[in-house]
Amino acid sequence: MKILELHDYIKDTSSLFNLVEGEAWSQYLDSGVSYDSTRSTDSTLANKGIDILVCRPESILLTYGEETEHYGPANYKDCAGRALLSTSSESPFQLLKQLLLDYEFSQADFIDVVSSGESQENENSEQSLPFFGGAVGYFGYELARRIEELPEHAQDDIGLPDMAVGIYEVAVVTCHQRKKSWFIDVTGKNITLKEFWLEKINSLDYGVKSQTDLSNAWQIVGDMQTALNREEYGEKFSKIKQYLNDGDCYQINLTNRFEMAISGNSWQSYLKMRAISIAPFGAYMNFPFAQLLSNSPERFIECFDGNVKTSPIKGTRPRDLQVLEHDLALANELEVSTKDQAENVMIVDLLRNDLGRVCEIGSVEVPKLFAIESYANVHHLVSHVSGKLRADFHALDLLQACFPGGSITGAPKKRAMEIIDELEPYCRGVYCGAIGWIDFRGNMQTNIAIRTITAADGKGYFSAGGGIVMDSEEEDEYQELLNKAAIMMKTVGFDS
Repeated sequence: MKILELHDYIKDTSSLFNLVEGEAWSQYLDSGVSYDSTRSTDSTLANKGIDILVCRPESILLTYGEETEHYGPANYKDCAGRALLSTSSESPFQLLKQLLLDYEFSQADFIDVVSSGESQENENSEQSLPFFGGAVGYFGYELARRIEELPEHAQDDIGLPDMAVGIYEVAVVTCHQRKKSWFIDVTGKNITLKEFWLEKINSLDYGVKSQTDLSNAWQIVGDMQTALNREEYGEKFSKIKQYLNDGDCYQINLTNRFEMAISGNSWQSYLKMRAISIAPFGAYMNFPFAQLLSNSPERFIECFDGNVKTSPIKGTRPRDLQVLEHDLALANELEVSTKDQAENVMIVDLLRNDLGRVCEIGSVEVPKLFAIESYANVHHLVSHVSGKLRADFHALDLLQACFPGGSITGAPKKRAMEIIDELEPYCRGVYCGAIGWIDFRGNMQTNIAIRTITAADGKGYFSAGGGIVMDSEEEDEYQELLNKAAIMMKTVGFDS
């Protein structure tokens, strides 16, 4: 394990990623801290203020339905393609777990730190470095079909992999909480890639604030289409109310997909998105088959040294940034709403059950219930559930046990997913899945892939929705859907 603590703390990590965003499989996991210099970087940061930058993975896993393809490294010297090493019908979660475990490291490897060019032993370095290299990518919502037997009514018209994950031996990591940055080379053998990254790092002017170029950000071409028009949404809403009344579920999440032709640069569009709204679990992912832009406010599963946390969002109100008193009144209305609290508790109980499958008996707790978190266009009601992962389970066992997140399905989860498949005309794809990383130690950070745009073949796709319960009112739920979609609409240039 070769780790270089960089002399300069890279505060504006987007300026570094700007130099590599066109590279194969470049991915940027973004805490949002680097964009806003006024934002606090203390221990209250939702994701510990960790930014991760990677490109050119050593190998990749792509899952399509029942098959997962494992590809080896590309020959970057002559840009040759990747070799298909194997295909498997085993669980993609377990295949990825084994791929990570195939890298054999001792504890000594994780504390061998090179700082300022000199080798040092630092017994606390494992705690100081948040990511040690490993898997970065997405886990699409449709992976649920590998966990539960579900119907297949929804159409997969985009055709992206259900899972796309790269194994990265080289990474640049910044922790804004500690104001430190590191360069990581897991094997020490990636000489060409190391030189590539260090050249980019050394070219940064740390004394000058980088200028953000948005001149070629996306513009919508033609009209925006929705999977459900207003009348069809009402029909689906009524069917859900009937299912709730019949006792099939307590809560069902209904979403609507937006589709449009787009023209412009995806990376600049991500910079535009994060300028509109800072999010603690943002991501930009440049795949050969698509680009993903995520402005997610929601943690799915976090696991550090076996300490597990999940933070479901249930309950939303629009913001009023013009009138402070009204904005505060909206937040207070959400905080005391018995309906929203009831929705939130349903998902908290679901997640407590999910965590209980893989956590130590008696360790699952709810340290915070009904907290208000505010973002650019909405207030959210958020709870936190924690636990201690059992020693015989890996972070990917944890992810599989909780997947997909209950906050975007409903409860009970399996029946809610069956109804979702019946009512929503298109597969959700990446949306409502998870984006994040799992490192070689077994630590993990993932989001719920909401507020996320998929760009593929000249089109942009995004969805928004919410949980429906017996007390839900159709017009209120539809307006909440539009409130959540506002950031993505602005990102694609649809401002009306």
